[in-house]
Amino acid sequence: AENIFVLRLPRKLGLVDRSALAEATRKQLALVGETIDPRTKVSRLPLAQRQMVEIAKALTRGARIIAFDEPTSSLSDREVRRLFTIIRELKSRGCAVLYVSHRMEEIFELCDRITILRDGRHVETSDLSRMTRDAVVHRMVGRELADIYHYSPRTQGEVGLAVEALGG
Repeated sequence: AENIFVLRLPRKLGLVDRSALAEATRKQLALVGETIDPRTKVSRLPLAQRQMVEIAKALTRGARIIAFDEPTSSLSDREVRRLFTIIRELKSRGCAVLYVSHRMEEIFELCDRITILRDGRHVETSDLSRMTRDAVVHRMVGRELADIYHYSPRTQGEVGLAVEALGG
């Protein structure tokens, strides 16, 4: 509770109003789908719940822009799905979401626009609907995908490896 309302603790007769703080915290946590006990120390929470506390904190401050920097790097698949649901909800409420990731599937699932940086420099900003994954990778690394991995596309049905009588 104190983490979410830091420097804005509700007061009554000059003292922190613990019951009002707990109730306000429960309401904020409910907005991000959490039912954490407001008295729980953040240090005891798993990473996914710590992230939800940070989102709740931003929302209590009326944030209209929320940045996520590689937010799924330590989350389980279930936690990632939940985070994506919350990000979509934030977008539907009119919040601008800045989402930094190297995971193409996440970018194409969540984002409307993309800004590509390479070596700390701006390469391009575009509507994501106009980009393919290969085009994004090309702009990120500055070379064609085939040049990076010696990739040669195969046609469907072409045998890449055939093994007979393996193990006996």
